[in-house]
Amino acid sequence: MPASEFTKPNLTGSVIDGRYRLIRILGSGSFGIVYRAIDLRAPIEARDRAIKFVSKAGRKDSSIATLRNEMTLHKRVSHLPNVITLHDAYEVADYFVFVMDYCSGGDLGNYLAECGQFTDTQEVKKVILTLLDTVAALHEEGIYHRDLKPHNILISRDRTQVFLADFGLASDISEYEFACGTMAYMPPECVLFDPRRKPNARKADMWALGLILLNMVSGGIPWRRASRISDTFSEFVDDPNYLLQCIPLSTGANRIIRRMLRANPLIRANIADVRAMIFELDSFWRSYDEPAPSEWEALATMRSTIASEMDFDNSLSWAPNTQARQMATMNHSAGSAATSATRFSSGRSTPKSTLVASPTGSVMMVKDMRERKDMGERVRSLVSRVTKKLAMAS
Repeated sequence: MPASEFTKPNLTGSVIDGRYRLIRILGSGSFGIVYRAIDLRAPIEARDRAIKFVSKAGRKDSSIATLRNEMTLHKRVSHLPNVITLHDAYEVADYFVFVMDYCSGGDLGNYLAECGQFTDTQEVKKVILTLLDTVAALHEEGIYHRDLKPHNILISRDRTQVFLADFGLASDISEYEFACGTMAYMPPECVLFDPRRKPNARKADMWALGLILLNMVSGGIPWRRASRISDTFSEFVDDPNYLLQCIPLSTGANRIIRRMLRANPLIRANIADVRAMIFELDSFWRSYDEPAPSEWEALATMRSTIASEMDFDNSLSWAPNTQARQMATMNHSAGSAATSATRFSSGRSTPKSTLVASPTGSVMMVKDMRERKDMGERVRSLVSRVTKKLAMAS
């Protein structure tokens, strides 16, 4: 029976393309259905398949193009060890057909919903390190997933293996042309998408990995969208110890997760650094003899990290010291020429940039006097409030 005849509500028991016997329905949606199947031509020990049929009916041309892109990009990375293998993918008159390996444990999202958070540090390490390595390998191939979330991570029944799946929003372009993804796992720069400032897909993937890790060790995530509209997200950004007050995380785990979830993408951690920190971590959870930070400690930490943690304004350009110095040098050189040209044309010079150091070694480049004044007033006000609280707490 050809795949193009997939119009019946249930094809269980049918043989597709003379090769794949459909065993049972694994899931379905408004545009498609997924079956568990066996490959009649494969060895008995390696014949389990999951076959996804996606209908073309009612889809716009852009949506059809997205499905073709999914087929192309998934094929490109299917050889990677922890990307779910795509054995075949093709389209017929009315449907797209994806033939993949079957994963007996389902997806990580369903596991967390049914069983709750992980409780073993070594198990969490194995999963998250595998995901970090797989995403790094994707990036090396020039592919960016852009929709990392627990439901797009497949696991074996014993949870010893994990695989990335669903490349429907993947791209081989490192910058976003438009906002996309699952809202709860999208970083702030994608939630509040500005077409003039194209978010970096590497940084967006890191943000999603941070939330996946947080979900694994706590059983959930504290906000539905990374926006100041959300009180919990605002508290998380403003208070470095917010997670420690909500869940029994270890201070090391809190530090790692916060570095993965920096609101400013330019100071968000990279995969290599996160991998090293997780590898060295003793536990993701606080031990009984490790008390939660006191109010005084929390406020002190907040004061020491204000400049790097606060999301002052998307109009400010942030960069690590080296990059900022390079930018400053370039701006100085370009500024000299530009100043001369401007004087001839308008009689006014171009305002100089100012570099403002943060406690963590990052630097903000402030472009004009008004930005400098506004930012300074905000920082002084915040520092003053925190200092008063510190005095009261002590």
